[in-house]
Amino acid sequence: MKRFDAVCLDLPGPRGPEEACHIVDARGRVAREARSPPAGGRVLDLRGTGVVGLPGLVDMHVHLRGLRLSYKETVRTGTLAALRGGITLVADMPNTRPRLDTPEAISARILEIAREAAVDVRIIAGIPRRPGEAERIARIPGVVAFKAYPGDLERPLQLREAAATGLPVILHPELPQAEGELERERLPAREAVRACHLEAASVGLLRDTVGPDAVLHVTHASCASTVREARRAGATVDVAPHHLLYDYYSPPGMSDCLGKVNPPLRGPVERSLLLREVLEGRVDALASDHAPHAAWEKSEPLACASGIPWLELWPWAVLGLLGGLGVWRALGLLSRLASEGPARVLGLAPRGVPGGEATYTLVRPARRRFTGFEHSKAVRSYHFMMPLLGEPVGIVVRGRPAFIPGPGPA
Repeated sequence: MKRFDAVCLDLPGPRGPEEACHIVDARGRVAREARSPPAGGRVLDLRGTGVVGLPGLVDMHVHLRGLRLSYKETVRTGTLAALRGGITLVADMPNTRPRLDTPEAISARILEIAREAAVDVRIIAGIPRRPGEAERIARIPGVVAFKAYPGDLERPLQLREAAATGLPVILHPELPQAEGELERERLPAREAVRACHLEAASVGLLRDTVGPDAVLHVTHASCASTVREARRAGATVDVAPHHLLYDYYSPPGMSDCLGKVNPPLRGPVERSLLLREVLEGRVDALASDHAPHAAWEKSEPLACASGIPWLELWPWAVLGLLGGLGVWRALGLLSRLASEGPARVLGLAPRGVPGGEATYTLVRPARRRFTGFEHSKAVRSYHFMMPLLGEPVGIVVRGRPAFIPGPGPA
């Protein structure tokens, strides 16, 4: 589709909507802000329509599956789910089959993304198993970070090589000892085995391994103490929606297979403390940790796979949680945590501001209930009838419209 010459929107301000017209240049960037659009140009003007423009949402922690795991999700179904959720870019995690920890595997993934993706995709590479490959991987266009899983903490040489590239190293904040026989226990027993002090300890261990100058990010912190430890270690940190919205008592049944995630859901007190860290500005970003599985993989509590699927709704579920702040303040906080923060952590161009990409999520702030996934292959979840605040009605990417497709699997 043709690029707009200007995008005029109501943007979220602290007390209500603030009108802005962004002039879009030939590269799809915001050249400047104006009081009115240029005469005779191609203009998207949504001012006064009830649609709010947010800087394009970014999900920096997504398991798109695909390759040999296409029975769980494909790049096509996952990115269509992101589009339906108003997300303009996802960062793909490396625990695919084959793992994205070699130049060859990443090249194959890039071809798959080019064929199937409905939104922008960036790649988080795995820590290479072969010494000397990190630098080659870091030079591949589209690779924005490395991911350190608990087992990688036992491979200090490879961690240091990844950190030496200058790309962020993103830590799954758990120790290798968390994996074991007690992993099969149900919540809250799993929560005790993977306790908050062990989660926080992994942050210090990684910092000690890679040294003081490495760029570190801690993903899906489930405890307030982990957020504080990340700050002490000079790392940025994100939180996943399920650790804010659920605990192992609420809703009933989250202690069984559908609520199994790593790190685990915590108790209601810890959930409240984590929310306070978010509200008081000590968390840099939100990230879904969207982890789809086949229905049979989420059916047996003692042997089921870990992960919660989220892509089609998580920003609006979080917005519903934050709605008590007032809709405009909540929208502003969502912009910071789901666009500005992740873009900064991953080194992406900012969105929806002069000098940045003319990329926006268009949303109508309205209360609704989630009634089911339209695109993701994951069908088993506890999200049914969850209260949401906001209905995404389209996205604009680098000045070009990319409106939400109709329902149904791709």
